[in-house]
Amino acid sequence: MNIIEYNGPVNRTLDLSLVDLFADLMGKANGLKSQMLSVGARFHIDGNDNHNRRYWEYFWTINFGKVINPFAEILDAGCGIGFFQYLLLYHFPNATVIGVDDGSLSPGFEETCMDSANKLRVGSRYAPHKASLEDMRVFRNESFDNIFCISVIEHIKNWEKAFSEMCRVLKKSGTLSITFDFHKDDLPYEGYRRSFTTNDILIMAKIAKSWNMVTPYGEFLDLTDWNNPPIQLGPSSRDRYTFGVMFFRKNVS
Repeated sequence: MNIIEYNGPVNRTLDLSLVDLFADLMGKANGLKSQMLSVGARFHIDGNDNHNRRYWEYFWTINFGKVINPFAEILDAGCGIGFFQYLLLYHFPNATVIGVDDGSLSPGFEETCMDSANKLRVGSRYAPHKASLEDMRVFRNESFDNIFCISVIEHIKNWEKAFSEMCRVLKKSGTLSITFDFHKDDLPYEGYRRSFTTNDILIMAKIAKSWNMVTPYGEFLDLTDWNNPPIQLGPSSRDRYTFGVMFFRKNVS
């Protein structure tokens, strides 16, 4: 897939009107899904309420995450048995992908993911690790060229610690691409999720700054029409939300 020429805001909320920009990636993703199904590889991808939403996250982070080194060490933080880690292996054919998850929602994910990677014949470039994102001591400081975290951080109660760990294991000049459920209102944490707010993003930027990281694409912009948000799971205001994305880069000095 070619990098899309796009001059609009990048740290932003979901806008499905941009679907035409990532039609190429959607085609590749659907081709990969067909291949995985044909070899019996197991994976999870959600978005039944709006099947384009997850592709938007995949497209946005892959295009603007700045994976420059063809032999990059890439971390998929909170991978579960998700589809995205295989898309990374498929899209960056010389990169190594490490999937990390605590297994709370995907018991046995290590065996499942490794089996799927082997069936796709990319097992030599993939490794799963069971670990909490809040404590990734299994990895040294500055271990990864690029980190992707796709709609996971809002499911972690102590998300600040998890985000700080991602900053720690990111190499200098590396990039961290993170997506999250976003809501205009500050809603309480319930069950296993809480949507991010503008205030959470400010906290995230403050933590990143403490690790000598910057936001190369500027400030976060909420471009959502909240009278008709992209994601509407139910009648309550909590069930009407969208996705946001932020990019960070760690400075060299």
